[in-house]
Amino acid sequence: MNPSRGHWYLLTGLIIGLVLGLVIAWAIVPIQPTATSPASLRADFKDEYRYMISVAYAASGNLGRAHARLALLADKNAIAALDDQAKRMLANNIAPNVVRNVSNLSMELQKDVPAVVETEEPTLPPIDLLPTITEEDIVSTSSPTLVAVTETPLSISATATTELVVATDVSPSSTPPPVAVSTSTLAPRLTPTATFTPGAAFVFVKSTSFCEPAQSGLLQIFLTDASDQPVAGIELIVTWAGGEEHFFTGLKPELGNGYADFVMAPNIEYALSLSNGATRVTSLKSVACNAKNGSSSSGGFRLDFKRP
Repeated sequence: MNPSRGHWYLLTGLIIGLVLGLVIAWAIVPIQPTATSPASLRADFKDEYRYMISVAYAASGNLGRAHARLALLADKNAIAALDDQAKRMLANNIAPNVVRNVSNLSMELQKDVPAVVETEEPTLPPIDLLPTITEEDIVSTSSPTLVAVTETPLSISATATTELVVATDVSPSSTPPPVAVSTSTLAPRLTPTATFTPGAAFVFVKSTSFCEPAQSGLLQIFLTDASDQPVAGIELIVTWAGGEEHFFTGLKPELGNGYADFVMAPNIEYALSLSNGATRVTSLKSVACNAKNGSSSSGGFRLDFKRP
């Protein structure tokens, strides 16, 4: 190697290689853009795409545009895909306000699904078999009678069904069956009442009170759809004097995808809201349960809701 040349040949080779690379990339073998669609995205990118659609719908309220954008993903069932994504987000401890956007879009799409009514088309006889109607066959008929139908608003009342059971003292050798406690041994309690807003997504079905020491003060919520299938990812809000807590169904799948619970403190009255406040149950308060042996515990409630 000639020392007088220095290292300039390295710089010259680098420049020549850079120029050749640009010529090949831009002129000889340029990158060809390929038309594609959101349906070809990876599963995690599809989740990001659905979330962006839900955020756009929350801002604009344009359900038709959200429907068209979801159709680009080519999911077999867009509503089921949103519900599954909400479950995965809950399992991954995603922030509730993020999950709420996806869950709300799913609920709005379910409301927008039209009812399909199958009708049987009448079969007409062949044209050559139709009778010929003449002027003599025309007979005047009386005017049809109109029947006025008056819609009567449906009155819904929530009645609490009392099913109170406590366990008596047990010995290590045997376990006696639960003993029913007379309602006369219970302290007075408030009856939960429900108020409804027209078009509510979920309807309050019934409430059942119970006394089980292992579930002291527990408020259990069960949500099902019109087909009696559990519904996950629905936000529930419990409020009381000076406090509020948000949680979702489906966080305890071993107890059911439509299940959620909340522990009530003694002597505090609670209210439960769901469907963005459209359905609300008030006067929820733990029941004082007294056993025959003199021990006492706080009872709870089971609330059932169903989407019509």
